[in-house]
Amino acid sequence: MKATEDLFDLIQSLSKTEKRYFKQHSKLHVIGERNSYLLLFDAIAAQKKYNEPQLLKRFQGANFVKRFAAAKYFLYRQVLKTLRSYHSSIHSQTRDLIHEAEILYEKGFFKQARKFIFKAKQTARKYEMHWAMPELFRMEEILFTQWDDNKSLNTLLEEKTTALTVQQNIQAYRDIYFRVAFLYFQYGKAREKKHLREMEKIVSCRLMLDESLADSSYSALQFHYTWHIYWHAAADMTKAAYHAEKSIEIFHKNPDLISINLMIYFANMSNLLSNVLMAKQYEKVQSLLASLQNAQRFAKTQIQKTRYYFDYNNPMLGYLNETGQFPKAAALIPAIAGEFEKHKERLSEIQKAVICATISQSYFGGRQYDKSIYWLNRVRNEINLNTYQDIQSFLPVFYLIVNYEAGKNSLLPYLIQSVYRFLKKKERLYKFEIVLIHFLRTALPKVNTRKELIQEFKKLKTKILEFEKDPYEKNAFLYFDYISWLESKIENRPFAEVVRQK
Repeated sequence: MKATEDLFDLIQSLSKTEKRYFKQHSKLHVIGERNSYLLLFDAIAAQKKYNEPQLLKRFQGANFVKRFAAAKYFLYRQVLKTLRSYHSSIHSQTRDLIHEAEILYEKGFFKQARKFIFKAKQTARKYEMHWAMPELFRMEEILFTQWDDNKSLNTLLEEKTTALTVQQNIQAYRDIYFRVAFLYFQYGKAREKKHLREMEKIVSCRLMLDESLADSSYSALQFHYTWHIYWHAAADMTKAAYHAEKSIEIFHKNPDLISINLMIYFANMSNLLSNVLMAKQYEKVQSLLASLQNAQRFAKTQIQKTRYYFDYNNPMLGYLNETGQFPKAAALIPAIAGEFEKHKERLSEIQKAVICATISQSYFGGRQYDKSIYWLNRVRNEINLNTYQDIQSFLPVFYLIVNYEAGKNSLLPYLIQSVYRFLKKKERLYKFEIVLIHFLRTALPKVNTRKELIQEFKKLKTKILEFEKDPYEKNAFLYFDYISWLESKIENRPFAEVVRQK
């Protein structure tokens, strides 16, 4: 391993219970001089930043310092070994059963080995762990040479053929999903016909036109997840929500799938909440959040907890924003922001950007514009969004609106020019963006009276309302309620009041 921060990062990631388990496990399994590795573990755990010279000085004279790279590698492996034991799962237990069957076979205990394989197959079938079946069949084929039973052989061959067909079916659906997802990451909500047309070519295949061809829960999940992405890109949130609901139904029909596919379940629940919000089906939100919160108990690993943090807090804040409950949102943000700092290293770039943008919108609705700008600046300065084009387009435009509301008049001309050049370079300068930028750059500076300002906002609203009829331009409205913002300016009412009334 590198002589830098791999070991440090791993140790720092451990929870208190994981550290305690490691020490107890090490005291039982590591004896003699090797217990000095516990001292090294404690020393690294106490550091705020990895400092190898400090460690070498502290343990000067200890035997393991002479082979420090090897010592670190040994400790790294011991930590991972302990974590394997601590984080036992149905998947790891099944792998252990297969390994134990191999050991029994090598010892010549063929009947015992068959019992372990049989038990592993039962578990694999119950939890639909299709990945385990080829290995189980391989072991059965090896063990078959030790008994003479044509009936068992025929059953084995039939099972193997069926399992292979299921696996091929799953892989076919996964390939379709990844191709569609790749395009969605590139374009986001479709703003041009060609973007949606590329997706249409992929989903117009036999597998995606006939749900009955999905012959396992996993294939069915991929089927609905792919259609969810397609309809999300097409901005048909009712159809997107339908497929997200169907995905959740699959989990609820077989609850055993939730605990062993928790990340997928969280993601599907988050998708459903997102679609429900965009479809303005607010009556469904509280029960969905409650279901998501109920599944939190299965989150044991840090990555699962991070996934839950995002998939619960972002739609919950989004719901408060959508319904104009900005004071309530603002009250929750300090805790959410504190958790953000703990989770940000494990959040993807798009997740970080989305939750920062959601927090920014909460502050915007509460007229706390400086705080809103702060969270947008974090996206601008800390997050790489090169592969997420649609949110890349939304954030600069929203940034202009927040700065306008914050009264940054001297800064605004520079920002407008910067945003225009950025969107043009990214080929994301569509009708909506052109009209809004023209309004900020050309119309506003000519305004002299309150009456003239209202007239300009009315003109802008009329133009923007036309875009709601455009199947591609209307997608610009999915991230922010521009119409309510314009109505608040025209009617001289708080944005939050307009949103709540709607």
